[in-house]
Amino acid sequence: MLKARPRKAPKLSAVEHLITEFAARYPFNLDDFQLEAIRELANRRSVLVAAPTGTGKTVVAEFAVFLAVREGLRAFYTTPIKALSNQKFRDFRDQYGPELVGLMTGDIVENPDGQVVIMTTEVLRNMLLQTPDELEKVGIVVFDEIHYLADPERGTTWEEAIICLPKHIQLVCLSATVSNAAELAEWVTRVHRPISLVFHNERAVPLEHYYFYKGKLHRFLTAEGRVVRTFPGVGGEYRRRNRNGKPAPEPSPVEVLTNLRSAGMLPAIYFLFSRRATEEAAEEAAQRSFFPTRGARQRVEEVVADYLGRLAPEDRRLAQVVRLARCLERGVAFHHAGLLPLLKVMVEELFNAGLIGAVFATDTLALGINMPAKTVVIGEFTKYDGESRRILTPNEYQQMTGRAGRRGLDERGHSVILYSPWVTFEEVLEVATAPLYPVESAFRVRYNTILNLWLRAGTDRQAVKRIEWLLDSSFRQFQLERQLRVLEEELAEVAESSRQARRARRLVQQIDRLPLRQNQAMLRSAIRTLRQFGYVQAHYVTDKGMMLADIFDPNGLIIVEALYNGRLDPLEPLELAEVLSWFAFDRDTYFFNRLGLPPHLRQLRRELDRLQRQIIAAEERNGLVLTPGFTPRFWGVVLAWGQGEPLANLVDRTGLPEGDLILAINKTLDLMRQVRDMVQHNLALMPAIGPSLLDRLQTADLTLRRGILEQSLRAMDPRPAEVQVTGAAGSPR
Repeated sequence: MLKARPRKAPKLSAVEHLITEFAARYPFNLDDFQLEAIRELANRRSVLVAAPTGTGKTVVAEFAVFLAVREGLRAFYTTPIKALSNQKFRDFRDQYGPELVGLMTGDIVENPDGQVVIMTTEVLRNMLLQTPDELEKVGIVVFDEIHYLADPERGTTWEEAIICLPKHIQLVCLSATVSNAAELAEWVTRVHRPISLVFHNERAVPLEHYYFYKGKLHRFLTAEGRVVRTFPGVGGEYRRRNRNGKPAPEPSPVEVLTNLRSAGMLPAIYFLFSRRATEEAAEEAAQRSFFPTRGARQRVEEVVADYLGRLAPEDRRLAQVVRLARCLERGVAFHHAGLLPLLKVMVEELFNAGLIGAVFATDTLALGINMPAKTVVIGEFTKYDGESRRILTPNEYQQMTGRAGRRGLDERGHSVILYSPWVTFEEVLEVATAPLYPVESAFRVRYNTILNLWLRAGTDRQAVKRIEWLLDSSFRQFQLERQLRVLEEELAEVAESSRQARRARRLVQQIDRLPLRQNQAMLRSAIRTLRQFGYVQAHYVTDKGMMLADIFDPNGLIIVEALYNGRLDPLEPLELAEVLSWFAFDRDTYFFNRLGLPPHLRQLRRELDRLQRQIIAAEERNGLVLTPGFTPRFWGVVLAWGQGEPLANLVDRTGLPEGDLILAINKTLDLMRQVRDMVQHNLALMPAIGPSLLDRLQTADLTLRRGILEQSLRAMDPRPAEVQVTGAAGSPR
């Protein structure tokens, strides 16, 4: 196979001709920052583009794909979420045709050998660890939303992918505006190849900031960043010690939207931070009609009838479906992670078509998918982060307000912050004007990474050396070493002054506290744990270790232990799916559960609970927090669904939202696919049970794909209907 190698930069005239040809594809003139980044790419340099949401960073990535296709190289376009991957797949398929464009998101595998392949970043990382030869003819890789590497759960994936990518590949890294973009570029240069930074902090549509107080909109911050009004002593009355002054009434959704409509500031995205709050606020707003045009109502009715017509009669009566349909009759909607996927797609279609006046949404809507509005309302200025309720960070505020202002439609975007007796206006102003926080690494050691690198290295000494190289290359280590240099330089400046002895001691203490060798300590602890449970012995990876290398779920250690020890051998297909579903639900929320399990599954659950307690205890002794375990109250959902139980009954018997239940079943299908792929890859290690296990997983997969789940999977599938999945993931009809 030919290998893509660094190409020579074309002559200047050829570069400009190439750019002119590409720019002619667009109905607008390219911005200076886009042209700067494109020239870097045309001259064979990697590029990191940091710019606000909605400014057109994607144009740079589209040029990279254009360049790869023109030169006969492959291009991989990675995204953080499946919805964004699906969106990009549709866009590129429209541009280049279905023969050239593929999609790999785990549950969907379409044309994986295409010249342009869209994928989630996890798919690329797994490919790099297991089948790196697949990247030999790849010339360009795009990392969309690269600031995701700060995500506590998934950030490690970005770092591992960048570190492990072959050096011949050109990178295109797209990031929201972050304060340490230069540091991020410097790290990429160190671990991969030199990368040029193109920083742009000007919004495509200028943003005006308003404070909604006592029934009126008050502009307090101009698009140029000038404070034009303040409200001393307003807000936060409930938090003041003396509580002087009576708090004003808190604005209602109807009041806010009515004012926005009068000011010509609809459509709007109205952000709240709980799913229930978005639904309740939408229902309250639906007391009045907020359709943007006279003809919008009829068009909305047609679209709603089309989507709901795909559902069985019993599913049309689901509380969430009825509630949303009632809101849409008044030109408003709600959108959150617990919304049924089919309904989510419908709301996005209606809003992007300009047919509804407002969407009440959680902040997950601010991530990834393209759904701009004229106005963004910050309905709450505090959120619960898992530990405490705190005020929004400048980054969170900018992420949400990045949706305000539609390029080519609005001269100004608008951010509206509501008065709250819990938050002072001074705090609001501080967040709206504060500099952004830097991106910080969330890198951590993972069993799967250790085992895959070990298998590729051959010997334990080479393996440990390779893994240590990965850890030393992490952005976390880079940031720690930079902090050390800064502190040492400061210490050198004050060391000679006796009058600054106290400051010098403080600096020494700060240096001593830096966890410079924490990654190596975690590696040793992880290897100890793997040895304890028999995944690594002496100098080699055991059969169990090879199985775990193919499971990417954080509960992989528990799952492989259960499989290897035969605890899942006697299970029927749906029972096998039920057991795997226990690891597919990860919401940290209270709910009741009146669903039952047969006695043998109750016994198996107790055994797996003891097993996971042993694993978690071993990790704790080694200073690790890697295996989350299953959620205590989640069981019975997948078994009941597979046996034909209506979704409405599952909602009634668990108290969980419809969308959460469908999402849990969908995640179960994904985990089943991981196990199926692992068994196929390691069939020689399990000749007695492997074929039966594959058959049972396939049977369970086909049984679960029914009704509203199947309709939701079809709605999320970006491919034409004739090639959509109806059975196991990735298999065409």
